[in-house]
Amino acid sequence: MIDSYSESLINKLFETNVRFNTKINLDKVERAIKYAKKYHGQQKRDTGELYYTYPLKVAHMV
Repeated sequence: MIDSYSESLINKLFETNVRFNTKINLDKVERAIKYAKKYHGQQKRDTGELYYTYPLKVAHMV
């Protein structure tokens, strides 16, 4: 299951694909998110946020 934050990243990447005619493989991105959640799902950073969300936040910024 993909959480809403991960879903928003995938939607943003989809829009990027359409807008700039890029070749971002959204299936791979979704699999990577599921993999990260599987192995880091309950780990938390010192800030208290879930460990796997940090790379997603950075991806949103880029």
